[in-house]
Amino acid sequence: MGGRFALLIATYTYEDAGLRQLTAPGNDAEALAEVLGDPAVAGFEVTTLVNEPHHRVGAAVGDFLRARAYDDLTLLYFTGHGLKDDDGRLHLATVNTRLANRMFTSVPAEQIDQAMSACMSRQQVLILDCCYSGAFPAGRLAKGDPDVHTLERFQGHGRTVLTASDAAQAAFEEDRLHGNASRSVFTKHLVQGLRDGSADLNGDGDITLDELYTYVHDKVVAEMPKQRPKKQENIEGRTVIAQNANWTLPAQLRNALRSPLATERLGGVEQLARLYRIGNARVRAQAAEQLRLLTDDDSRAVSAAAAAVGEAAGQPPTAAPRPADIQNLIDQATEERDAGARERAEERYWSALDLAIQHHARRQEGWAWDGLGACRWRAGDFEMALKFFTRADRIADETGDALLKAWSLYNFGMDRREHRDFPAAKDFFKRSLAVADVHRCHTAAGWTHHQMAELAHEEGNARQKREHYEAAVQNGLAGHNHSLTGWSLFHVAICAEQAGDLAQASEHYGRTLEIGSRSHQKWMVQEAEKALTRITDAADHATDHGTAGS
Repeated sequence: MGGRFALLIATYTYEDAGLRQLTAPGNDAEALAEVLGDPAVAGFEVTTLVNEPHHRVGAAVGDFLRARAYDDLTLLYFTGHGLKDDDGRLHLATVNTRLANRMFTSVPAEQIDQAMSACMSRQQVLILDCCYSGAFPAGRLAKGDPDVHTLERFQGHGRTVLTASDAAQAAFEEDRLHGNASRSVFTKHLVQGLRDGSADLNGDGDITLDELYTYVHDKVVAEMPKQRPKKQENIEGRTVIAQNANWTLPAQLRNALRSPLATERLGGVEQLARLYRIGNARVRAQAAEQLRLLTDDDSRAVSAAAAAVGEAAGQPPTAAPRPADIQNLIDQATEERDAGARERAEERYWSALDLAIQHHARRQEGWAWDGLGACRWRAGDFEMALKFFTRADRIADETGDALLKAWSLYNFGMDRREHRDFPAAKDFFKRSLAVADVHRCHTAAGWTHHQMAELAHEEGNARQKREHYEAAVQNGLAGHNHSLTGWSLFHVAICAEQAGDLAQASEHYGRTLEIGSRSHQKWMVQEAEKALTRITDAADHATDHGTAGS
């Protein structure tokens, strides 16, 4: 199970006279830090920055997100001024922000979005309680519409974004600079809903992000009708942000259980059964205790109903998935990926990874990371792909999975080749071949020979290029991999054709056509047929030319 980490950033004093001083943010951050850090409520490890310059804030955000692991819950909170520039870009103001030079003295939203995209955590929460009233210097009009379009700037998988407001308007209670420190209406209700558990809308003992947003939205709108909080999410399942530390049996249920009427107590059993079904550990424990007491109820109907619920609750859980089941999920994802359904494959890989982590199936976890890396690579997200490949490589070393190790080294070589670092790429490919050859990982060896052939082509070494393709053919045959064998033969044929040996080229193209037909691979058949037609036409042209010459 991952950790829970929060970084809270608050700015309420500004060196630039054009930015209105605020009274709320410091108190907001302090109150939110207290409730998030409470082990009985949210149990976050909280770091707070108050009135820091932009370079310290930026560095702290980068370090915070970079240190997170896949299964961590990550919460990033900003409160203070948000600035929209003439080109519509959003910046978060810090103590040293200057309106005349906000690009280099504030924290651009674009950089935060990029850092969140690079973060390994798949449960990211971003909360922006910003006042946009200071977005434009006095005397200047906002370019475009007055909305900040905050949500559009922070989109990403595994991410939830909550905003206090999205318009160039004050988001803070009582626009004043004197008297007692006020608090943002948004953060006030955020803290209150967590602290007293009132955001636990369905009474299951957990406070999810959906519940928290709904609670805060309704409270804010009721208090300040012109302010409209907003939410955006791209996650699977629910994110539990806190527990209801003050959860008790609902008053209506307590009254039903104490009623002298058996029919009302029977209704209470139904409510307890629901709580046991949906509740967290604390709720389930209290519901189970009440059901146990009701098994001694004077009413046979009540006691029988309570006993039946208890027996149902005591049934053993369904069996956990076996490593083979998780591997089947990974295999399905791989088939979908290779068929071009990358997004669907990626979701399946994530599901396999969740199960593998949950059930400590380390080998399958490594292969899920490898598959996710391949999906990110095909999407052109090379930086994230490398992160995933690195995780797969570590697990390969830990588990001694030679095949995964061979593919990891291959992937590192591909990354170096993408960056035009050919010596490093060749070194990784050689290391991959060494592992693959020793452990008879024929498919990995074959495709690695393909990459070595491409590097030989870059170096202008036609002999080595052909030798690598021929080695790929042998690995394809040994591994009974029709795609690898056919594609490699096709390249050997191209090498022969380029060398002027049309007879051998024709033979290899013919074998490629045969393999493609037998394995029902249309692309292989089409390419081989085109090549054979090209060679036949060239031979006919040469014959005609020779006849004409005589």
